[in-house]
Amino acid sequence: MPARLLANRLLETINTAMILFLYFIVIALAALLITILQLRQQVGPNFDVLVEKISLTSEVENLRRTVAADHASSDATEEMHIKTERLDQIEQKFGKDPKFDELSAKFEGLRPFLLPRPIRAFAFMPPDFLVLFLATLMGAVGGSLSVVRKFVEGGERPDLIDYYLRPALGFISAIAVFVLFKAGQLVISTNTGASDTLNPFLIAFLGVISGLVARQAVGRIERAGSSFFQSGSGDPALYARPDLLRLVAGLEPEEQETLLTLLHTDRPTLTTWISEISEVPANVADILAAFFRQSKRDLFSHEPRASMDEASPG
Repeated sequence: MPARLLANRLLETINTAMILFLYFIVIALAALLITILQLRQQVGPNFDVLVEKISLTSEVENLRRTVAADHASSDATEEMHIKTERLDQIEQKFGKDPKFDELSAKFEGLRPFLLPRPIRAFAFMPPDFLVLFLATLMGAVGGSLSVVRKFVEGGERPDLIDYYLRPALGFISAIAVFVLFKAGQLVISTNTGASDTLNPFLIAFLGVISGLVARQAVGRIERAGSSFFQSGSGDPALYARPDLLRLVAGLEPEEQETLLTLLHTDRPTLTTWISEISEVPANVADILAAFFRQSKRDLFSHEPRASMDEASPG
């Protein structure tokens, strides 16, 4: 009996260690993605070039040491020449830009961090993929937090499968909530000073809450789906009032660009919506009302302008 109890405790310890190790890997990857996305925002379009420059500089230095040691093959020498030429091309193209030199100096301090191949692989990934990957990883972190919290605070002992299924549920919920957010069905913030690039911490927050309160997240997705499929049948049409046109016209150019980003549309389409003639989709009306902090009743009518003009006397 003691031997069986000892074996069970040993197995439980091994499972706990494996679970904590997996949680640590997920959290480390999420932190890495946040860092890379922050660097992308700070550096801008030259991010890929700077990462390539750091990588080439390190590889050329290694090849030069190999060649200097007199045991380099002709292939290594040729590879060094090719990479040196590419490095010279980068210097000739961007070397005269003072801003690029300043960013290069900052990146030099990050060279040890960016040199490992896995990190470089993430650095060269498309930003859209990094954002989606970050949201899903943080969903898994939120699911992990929910099950560990029950064990630590509530004194419950969840089943072993819960330690894997809860993060998996958070992972899936985060994908769905992120798609809902990108589709304009979920308004997180109406901050008109936000940039076009999504804040990685906002994405991380969105993922964490999707995993931490997965039941509410799934319920929000269900309500959005029901509203979407019912909007075309039974719900009255919405048309902009003149007040909405004045509010949009009074925005600064940066604020108008932010509004277009939230609506996931272009300027001609927005003009069509606020012209008081074309019907405004229900989800767009919700976003506009939240953006201007106005009641939908004050911004929209159920009749187009032509109908109202015909009904008015004189």
